[in-house]
Amino acid sequence: MDDGLYLSDLRYLLKCAKLAGITKVRSMVAGDASMLPANVWAEIESAICKVYPASQWLGYTHDHSAKHLQGTHVASCDSKAQSIDAMSNGWNVFQVIAPIAEPIPTGAALCPASKEFKFKRGFEIGCNGCPMACTGDSSKRWRVIPRHASGDASRKAAASRRGEVLKNEKGQVKGLYAKVGA
Repeated sequence: MDDGLYLSDLRYLLKCAKLAGITKVRSMVAGDASMLPANVWAEIESAICKVYPASQWLGYTHDHSAKHLQGTHVASCDSKAQSIDAMSNGWNVFQVIAPIAEPIPTGAALCPASKEFKFKRGFEIGCNGCPMACTGDSSKRWRVIPRHASGDASRKAAASRRGEVLKNEKGQVKGLYAKVGA
């Protein structure tokens, strides 16, 4: 045991995962890595990065003051202003936008795992095959995804029936809502 962590167990799990063909690491499925002391997180991150480089991580944090996470995590943002502020402080961002015809900000990219992307492009790219990578070391700084919480499906279906589309600030169509029954 190292400082209360079983790093040897973590290293063993990482080797098994790699041998099993797992290609991505999801940081903190529940919770936020910023809740751990920075020195503790550094040990965990170091162990994981020996097997999975930062480009193979999926990591989000709501604590934009946790600069020690910038190499492996993106700032999770709820507004355009919050996204711009996070980017000005060195973060790559993943912003949740309203599911009903909120414009995609100029310079942002629609998440390829979203249903809106699938409807627009005719295919979906899951997290494992995504070229944008939701990591701190990605070249894509600003990603957006329409909110997909409980109840949003019915709001999206209603928006689709009304013919609503996702547009960027220049008025260009950047995504469509799936038609009911499609």
